[in-house]
Amino acid sequence: NRNIMKKLIWFIGGIIIVGAVLLLLTHFNPFGNSDNKYASKSIPTTIKPYEIMRFDEDFLHINTSPNEIQNSLKKLQDKYGIFLDMYTIKLLGIGSTADPGTAANIRQFLSQEAYHAFYMAIDSVYKNGLSKESAEMTEGFNRFHYFFPKKPIPRRIIAINSGFYGNMAVEEENNDLALSLEFYLGADYKNYQWVDGIFDYMRPNLRREKLAPDALMGWTMYQFPEQATNIRLIDEIMYQGKIMYLTEAMLPKEDPMNLMGYTKDQWDWCKANEGQMWNYIKTYKHLYTYDRLVISKYVNPGPKTAFFPDGSPAKTGIWLGWQIVRSYMKNNPDVSLQALIDNNNSQQILEQSKYNPK
Repeated sequence: NRNIMKKLIWFIGGIIIVGAVLLLLTHFNPFGNSDNKYASKSIPTTIKPYEIMRFDEDFLHINTSPNEIQNSLKKLQDKYGIFLDMYTIKLLGIGSTADPGTAANIRQFLSQEAYHAFYMAIDSVYKNGLSKESAEMTEGFNRFHYFFPKKPIPRRIIAINSGFYGNMAVEEENNDLALSLEFYLGADYKNYQWVDGIFDYMRPNLRREKLAPDALMGWTMYQFPEQATNIRLIDEIMYQGKIMYLTEAMLPKEDPMNLMGYTKDQWDWCKANEGQMWNYIKTYKHLYTYDRLVISKYVNPGPKTAFFPDGSPAKTGIWLGWQIVRSYMKNNPDVSLQALIDNNNSQQILEQSKYNPK
């Protein structure tokens, strides 16, 4: 069981890693942003289209009668393989399906009222299926495969109800990507107020339009983890900026505001105050700080950025990092996406970006 548990990598325990639960409003933009030449690049489709698998439905409808449950679990095992035990061991904590006592645990778990309440909400939001999200992820992962042919893409994309364990996970052995639908029920879903770890400022972002962007961003972070040690603010915002730039290239039809997780007012605030934000960071010598508390105030989700006035959005450090990377790529047109993500010299990227907002 210990080996099985090691194979499941969760991006979050409530929020996608390093503070990237994202957005609010959905705006359509044909080619992301003109500053990103890779977002406007036409890519031929070379991968098999994804059809998101509904493990959430299959698990809910297990026949739990004593004479049939083992049969039902065997069918699930045949369909999902090792992923089933990943789910019952690591996520639900009720044991391996090979253990005789697990059947009773599953029966008890599926009878819980709270579990059914979330499933009813999922069924209501996703009653017409996930074909749109499947198409978006097919486009995104096809572009990922084109730009990074040596990196894997998900073998399967599996929808689950994790009970708020995490919104996204990778099963490493088979490169299965799991997405927890209970994190995408809409800002007005009333039961979010009772979930530990979900704060009011997060709720506007917990909607189904975020499934594809979160999936691509999470996969990109998983494939390209931060390499720097003794991280300074400049390292953190440059890494996050590169992830934003790459995600923008994977999802050219997504508005940059959606990727960042901002409303139009929040985005406009950053544009209007870009120079002042950058000057503040330099004036107070925060750019090269190792202080994790200071760094977190620039990159973590929250109601606002602690150093800036009311009206500022959170994660302004990430937004600035993204603008620096955009400027770097614009001023260095021969740099590929692979070369960008491989370059861990934050100072060099900053200098060669010629970034100088007014």
